Amino acid sequence: MRANELVGTALVQAVPLAVSAAIGHLIFGDLQFGVTGALLLGSIPGTFIGAQLSSRLPGALVRRALAFVLLASALKLFGVDTVVTGVVLVVIAVLAGPIWMLLRRRHGFPAWPRNERQEAETFSVTQ
Repeated sequence: MRANELVGTALVQAVPLAVSAAIGHLIFGDLQFGVTGALLLGSIPGTFIGAQLSSRLPGALVRRALAFVLLASALKLFGVDTVVTGVVLVVIAVLAGPIWMLLRRRHGFPAWPRNERQEAETFSVTQ
């Protein structure tokens, strides 16, 4: 699945899920308008900007960004402290690329895949 299709699919399932969750909280008297407002304040522009970027950036970059966000979410869901989460994410951001390139070379592949390089060059030329 292409990255822009992946983001579109996620948005299609996320919006009805969020609406049904809000209705559920409203029915059971647990709706907190302060939390709801803060979520809307960040999620509406974030969704718009994310959709715009995902349709313009190379698919490989979007997949890596999604994996990074999912890792951060998983760490927080497991109750990892915010400082530890930040350190883990910085270490991953710094070391993941070189380790991945080393593994690719060790298995006989080029360090930088040809199609990703072409996508990145196409993106930089069109911008």
